[in-house]
Amino acid sequence: METVKTFLIEIDCPSCGHTGTAHASSRELPLKEAPTVSLDQIPHGFSLAQAATAQSEPRVLCQCGHQFEPPHH
Repeated sequence: METVKTFLIEIDCPSCGHTGTAHASSRELPLKEAPTVSLDQIPHGFSLAQAATAQSEPRVLCQCGHQFEPPHH
């Protein structure tokens, strides 16, 4: 059975210092080793960047143009 957890992640741009709170969720499947994390709602001034592969962690793009991986929950 799939387990879904929701939580908040503080996002801080290491380049310009812009901050915000993202709504995230993780889906844990019994036979899968690591949970799948998705960012469900991104704060103003940030957007989701294109992932390199389907298995890649989500990346955040700040309004200043800097792209980074959000902190892990």
